Amino acid sequence: MLLRPAPPPQPTAATASAAPPPAAAPQTPPASRADSAAIGVLTVLTALLAARLLLLLAICGAFVLAVLAHSDASLVGLWVLIAYCCLTVIPMTALDLKRGVGAR
Repeated sequence: MLLRPAPPPQPTAATASAAPPPAAAPQTPPASRADSAAIGVLTVLTALLAARLLLLLAICGAFVLAVLAHSDASLVGLWVLIAYCCLTVIPMTALDLKRGVGAR
């Protein structure tokens, strides 16, 4: 005859209700006016630098296309450069000059 181990004890109503309450999340202090002002300034600065970086990349791309069009001396390369400048560089430069953020 095999002996079976005793089953584990079942929780009673008294032990089930005695569970500790869950710990409250730590409170963070509210943001001060200086913090919100700094975040606003950084947001504007980020937008300004992102636009300037895109313009710089577009101008660098136009320069590379100009060098390639000049080294190839083909009419197709010249038309690609003209199309790129007319569709990318000129509109981006006009938008940057029109917006005038961070004006000189």
